[in-house]
This record gives sequence, structure tokens and C-alpha cells, in this order.
Amino acid sequence: MRIAMVSEHASPLAEAAGALGGAEAGGQNVPVANLAGAAREFLADPDHAREAGRAARAAALERYGLGRFLADWDALLEEVAA
Repeated sequence: MRIAMVSEHASPLAEAAGALGGAEAGGQNVPVANLAGAAREFLADPDHAREAGRAARAAALERYGLGRFLADWDALLEEVAA
């Protein structure tokens, strides 16, 4: 799964780019020209693109994966049952 956020201005959706690990995970919330530059960098350096993809995947699984969901759900049930 690939996700891209393109924004020419600030918006509440801009926060979504940071939710997946920010720049270190390959996330971009930038003008289209900057996004095109980042795409050129990934095309020129496939190893860097792979590393950014791995970092983004790890960040997404940590924040939104089934393990995190189940742990949060269990914590909530314990809280309301106490």
C-alpha cells in the first residue's frame, strides 16, 4: 500500500503525513514541486527508497497494526470494567 499526501497549503490533513513517521519514513507534506523532487531522489536511489518504505511500514504497523489495536482495546476494557 502506498500513501501520498500533496498539499499546497496548511490543513488539518497535513497532520496525517506525520502520523506515518514523518520525513525519516519517507512521508511528505509539501508542495507538488517538492514531492516531485523526492520522487526523483527515490528513483535515483532505490536503496534509500526501500529503507524509507521499511520505516514507513514499521511506523504504520506500530501505530495502526492489529497488535496495537488489540492492546488498546484490552486496556479500555480493563479501564471500564474496574
